[in-house]
Amino acid sequence: MDIIDHPLVLAPGVLTAAAAFAGARTRRPLSDPAVLISIVLVAILSTCWVVAESRFDDGVAVGRAVEGIAIFVAGFALPLLVFYFAGLKLAAHPVVLAGGWLLLLYPVYIYLVLVLLFGADLAFCAPDAYECPV
Repeated sequence: MDIIDHPLVLAPGVLTAAAAFAGARTRRPLSDPAVLISIVLVAILSTCWVVAESRFDDGVAVGRAVEGIAIFVAGFALPLLVFYFAGLKLAAHPVVLAGGWLLLLYPVYIYLVLVLLFGADLAFCAPDAYECPV
């Protein structure tokens, strides 16, 4: 399977578009508990997907793995919050919202790759691993 065909590659684009659309349609403020719970749940599910696709090294301490997973959850939640907020503020201008989503997609992918590398270094590689794949 090519990396482009992998569903994990499409997930950030689909999830950020869904967050922007949800913000534009619901127009509920970020302070609404249902919005925050939904975004955190999507971030946790995304983290579970990444963890299920990976394997832990034997020398990784539990605390270090938890730190890496916490970085995944926070890192995945940030773009969702940003795009939800953008959808909330630009609900009256759907063309501007779609254009902004398209322009910001590339930086979001770069950001998420960095989150994955930093989190994977903590969660999946032992501290002194010489041949860590990250």
